[in-house]
Amino acid sequence: MAFYSNGNSYERYQANGIVATMLPCLKKIYKDDSEGLHEAMERTSELFNAEDMTAALPVGILLSMEEQKAKGVPIESEMISETKAALFPPMAAVGDTLNWATIVPVMLALMCPYALSGAWWPPLVVIAVGALLCNSQAYILMHMGYNLGNRAIKDLVQSGLINKIMSFFTVMGMFVIGGMISSLVSVTCPITISSSDVSFALQSDLFDALMPNLLTLIATLIIFSLCKKENVSVLKIIYGTMVIGIVLGAVGVIA
Repeated sequence: MAFYSNGNSYERYQANGIVATMLPCLKKIYKDDSEGLHEAMERTSELFNAEDMTAALPVGILLSMEEQKAKGVPIESEMISETKAALFPPMAAVGDTLNWATIVPVMLALMCPYALSGAWWPPLVVIAVGALLCNSQAYILMHMGYNLGNRAIKDLVQSGLINKIMSFFTVMGMFVIGGMISSLVSVTCPITISSSDVSFALQSDLFDALMPNLLTLIATLIIFSLCKKENVSVLKIIYGTMVIGIVLGAVGVIA
């Protein structure tokens, strides 16, 4: 788990590393079922972006779901994908807060006085204690996720709650994506039309008057429509967005 971020890509973030992490287990689960293994790898290679250590919890749950599916439990592929999409954002937030905003800074603060006094061992203590805390955290969460999923999935399928949970994860995933868009995407128009006594700002006087963040919504919908086209890859959309943004920003149409 500690190195799965090394497979980062702009298209699916840490998905390549997650595939490498889960592949030995998937081979054991599906054994001679090459088609089932292929489908599981496709599901595993979907978008994933979480903190290195706390990502172990959803990975454990996903392994448990894959195992139950391989045994014949009626779990839809969409359920596994939606579970992953719903779990990795909160675990990313927890991991970043716990590990990188708490454990690491506290360890550095405790060891800095000794390092400033000339001691050679504080960096080693930070590395050793940080590795112990973070990796033990990943080990515990991986087993916790696997055991939790293994027990819960059977009960959910038998009680019929699995369909309600699928709907819940779908809605949650939409909320998460919507929140990411609203916080990360911003398109504004800096053009102002002026006369002798009056100035008219397109952004505040026109677009915001019609609907706040209208240009951001339009840009998002255009990109979403392009993503739905089979002959347009995500990389083409990324590079196209960069070029259009640079050109329009250089001529002063957007900011």
